[in-house]
Amino acid sequence: MSTPEFSRHIDLERARRKPIEETFIASEEECAALTQRFKILEVQAFEASIHLAEEAPNWFRLQGQLVADIVQQCIRTLSPRPEHVDEIVDLRMTTDPSFQQSSSDSDEGIELSSGDDFEYINGEAVDVGELLTQLLSTAMDPYPRVSDDDVPSVSAVEIVWNSDEKPAVEEDARNRPFAGLADLLAQKPEK
Repeated sequence: MSTPEFSRHIDLERARRKPIEETFIASEEECAALTQRFKILEVQAFEASIHLAEEAPNWFRLQGQLVADIVQQCIRTLSPRPEHVDEIVDLRMTTDPSFQQSSSDSDEGIELSSGDDFEYINGEAVDVGELLTQLLSTAMDPYPRVSDDDVPSVSAVEIVWNSDEKPAVEEDARNRPFAGLADLLAQKPEK
């Protein structure tokens, strides 16, 4: 498995003893690596303030705020489109092995009775940076577009519709390849 681009490991034993308050800021190198991972034009800034605490035995809650400035390519004009991402972080995690998903389960997590999803953490440390990176990838605009005011208007093609109100223009016989076929069939002697 490759090393995550924005890795911030936290020992869950620390969160058991006392809630953890941290702020993570991506370096220039990490932003460049995230740019490559997301296949976008640029990750200019990526920062998150988090609060991690144990809610119940083997159950943890990660809360906070993720802020990022990115540049994607407009899907219509291919021009750069800056985007500011400001996302709430609220994620439940468990180390309880009875909640571990089998390989046949989906990657979306198991839905609890309260309707909340959670992440299963295998071990006693969690890579909060990777969880934040995944959250950023889902928070980005999947179809980035510049505003309609920025799209150049194209008037090279004019579309004309025929309607019942206007009579159709009579076509020239040279442009109708089967124009004389009906006349030829009418002249053919019957057997």
